[in-house]
Amino acid sequence: MVAQADKRLIWHPRGQNKFVVGGSTQITLYEWIPQSSEIKQVASQLELNQMKCFAWSPDPVLDDLLAVGFSNGRVDLMRFEASRHARNSAAVSLPARNTRACNTLGFSPSNANSLAVGLDKVRNDPSLVIWDIHAALPALSFRTPPHADSDGDSSTILSPGDGIAGTSSDPKIVQHYASAEVVSTLAWLPKNPQLLLAGISHRWLQLFDTRSTASPAKAASKVHGIATDPFDAHRVACFSEGIVSIWDIRRFTQPVLTFTSKDASADGADGVVVAHYNARGKGAP
Repeated sequence: MVAQADKRLIWHPRGQNKFVVGGSTQITLYEWIPQSSEIKQVASQLELNQMKCFAWSPDPVLDDLLAVGFSNGRVDLMRFEASRHARNSAAVSLPARNTRACNTLGFSPSNANSLAVGLDKVRNDPSLVIWDIHAALPALSFRTPPHADSDGDSSTILSPGDGIAGTSSDPKIVQHYASAEVVSTLAWLPKNPQLLLAGISHRWLQLFDTRSTASPAKAASKVHGIATDPFDAHRVACFSEGIVSIWDIRRFTQPVLTFTSKDASADGADGVVVAHYNARGKGAP
């Protein structure tokens, strides 16, 4: 049985002192203030029923834009911090062609308009799709006043009907892969922004070149999560069922290093739930 994290934390994609924590039916945006070692709640989105995953856009203009995937296949694009300043802030839904779970999401680090979506299996339909969300941006654009109130607490809690409206914007699917497969996880390579890694059907790690129609490179591996190395363009880590493997994408036949949760037993580890590289210095995930 695969261990599942109850909540997931994502740091700001461009290195600011902000992070989001999501799980169950709620996502909350926080800001860390290093001068006072304070962590301040900025905004929360509640009642995200059937939420499965979420991702934070690297767009420097829409700094608080998140994508949220649901168990029916729908993906919502929503802004969090802007909702503090206006009751009618907008959200845009990417329609689901079939009812199936959205398992994983990822914005391209070099093109914030490109959103990769990984889905459950449906016969004769691709399960890895890339959306161009550019058409949705006017509906999501919002001018916000200065960041914080002078008297302190600027925290806001929202419900889905509280100032979130649908729009007629028309984002489009520009690429699709993995027909009749399950896509459990994905990650763009930060220094090779046209390359996309995905865990396919709990059997394969596949590397897609989005510039090409050629078949993806693939290696036999159970993959439940992927972590890219911010300091090495060719190195990634994958984990599944208590095993972590380190890969060099230039030699995509077998991992260069593998270790298990038993190897970390001296630190009290009892399973691998998630893996991350340290973005502040080189080293192991």
